Amino acid sequence: MKAGKIIFRFLVSLVLIALVFMAGELPSAGFADYTKGIKKVSDSIPDPGVFIVPDTHKTAFPMAYLYDNIWSTTDPSPYPLSLIENDSIIHIRLVNDSSDFSMPGTGRLTSPYGWRDGRFHHGFDVSINHGLPIYSAFSGVVRFAKYIYPYGRLVIVRHDNGLETYYAHLSRITVKSGQRISAGDEVGKCGNTGRSEGTHLHFEIRFKGISINPAHLISLKENRLIHNEIVLRRINERYFLYTNGAIIHKVRKGDYLHKIACEYGTTVKKIKECNDIPKSGYIKVGQLISIYP
Repeated sequence: MKAGKIIFRFLVSLVLIALVFMAGELPSAGFADYTKGIKKVSDSIPDPGVFIVPDTHKTAFPMAYLYDNIWSTTDPSPYPLSLIENDSIIHIRLVNDSSDFSMPGTGRLTSPYGWRDGRFHHGFDVSINHGLPIYSAFSGVVRFAKYIYPYGRLVIVRHDNGLETYYAHLSRITVKSGQRISAGDEVGKCGNTGRSEGTHLHFEIRFKGISINPAHLISLKENRLIHNEIVLRRINERYFLYTNGAIIHKVRKGDYLHKIACEYGTTVKKIKECNDIPKSGYIKVGQLISIYP
């Protein structure tokens, strides 16, 4: 009887294993040893997702459906986190042609996006002389145009491509809420208002209230838009920017930046810049990193 039970259990186990392999997956427990040492090949950003193209209808509230019809002229960031909870992958066409973009100003980068003095710096700072004009990066409608601390005199534009841009510390605002503007139209004059230690432009790019590194879209050195189309991938409460040529690497146990860089034929510096990784180089298991070989 004992032998019969053992044989029966063995046969049942074989059937279960066969069914699992036919389904194309291994159970999470009980078969861990079979998957040890197997390296999963990283894939490019998949095609499925939400596709956004610039709205050419010149509506009063651009891309209102993306923002759940929220439009505030008194709150710079009125969007609840629930607005992004269903987002996964978003493809955005930034411009239809070169005339749809303008540099907000020309100058030297003085402070990048990321952690600074214990606070997260949601944009980058550009050294521009006091009183020089600041321009809208894309076409859209002015949502916010007034003084608010710590931004000082601040203009926010909701663009026809779904992004919002912030122009802060202005000495003077030359537009008003509800005004439709084109790429290259003046929004104000560079200044030193709010929490600021010198004349400069603080520039932010946001999507649904979540900041994105402007240096991934705009080159201050070359004075140009880097990509005409981008892919945003939401991870927790942040969006990470990729292009169609990016490879997504999931950090494994034992990974470190130099090892990953060698694996993909790139550099540690490039990986840090593209993923907003701190100077310490700290990464954690499960973290998704964009790689540009």
